[in-house]
Formats: sequence, C-alpha cells, structure tokens
Amino acid sequence: MTRRAFALIFILLVTLFISAFVGGGYYYFFHYRLPDDIEREFISPDKKYKLVVYRYVQVSLKKDAAQKDGPGVLVLYRLSDGTELNRQRIELVQPANKVQWYPEKVSIPSLIDWPLPP
Repeated sequence: MTRRAFALIFILLVTLFISAFVGGGYYYFFHYRLPDDIEREFISPDKKYKLVVYRYVQVSLKKDAAQKDGPGVLVLYRLSDGTELNRQRIELVQPANKVQWYPEKVSIPSLIDWPLPP
C-alpha cells in the first residue's frame, strides 16, 4: 500500500468518525436529552398528572421577540411517582399554552391528544 493510499484511507476514517460523533451528539441533544429550560407546567385538576413544556435554549446575537419562541418538548408525568408517560418534540412552544384536561385524556389543540392511564 502506498503512502498516498494510506493517507487517503486515514483521512476517510477520521472523517467518518467525526461525522458519526457529531451526528450522535445532535441526536442526543435534540431527541433524547430534555432541555434545562422549563417554559410552563400544567397540573391536572385531579392532581394526578403534570404536563411540562420544555424549551430549547437558542444561542443567537439577536434580541428580538421572535427569539422567545422556538423548538421544545412536551412531557407528561404521573405525579405520584414521577414516571414519564409520554413525550413529543414540538417546533414552537408558544402554541402550547392552552391545555385541556379530560378524565380520559389530555389535549392541546393541534399539538397533542394523549390518553391518560387509568
């Protein structure tokens, strides 16, 4: 194997490793790990469940009103033991402000409609 072929294979392997590391970090940050910034919390009328709206912090030099809205995550918890019952990523957290609790489900119009366990 020539020195040039070895260098090319080495560069290719390093590039693949870096792209896998960056892609895995992106997946962990945006799909698995919950953001640290809690936007809102809604507790069910019977005090059994809690719906939390988390907002991803966006780094930007602009300080405008549009900066306040952005992607986030909705998470439904059982209050008695803290169990996570459901999770969904959302593109904008602003529409997640009107929660409707029913005996058998929780709903945010046009975002979620999750059944509640018995």
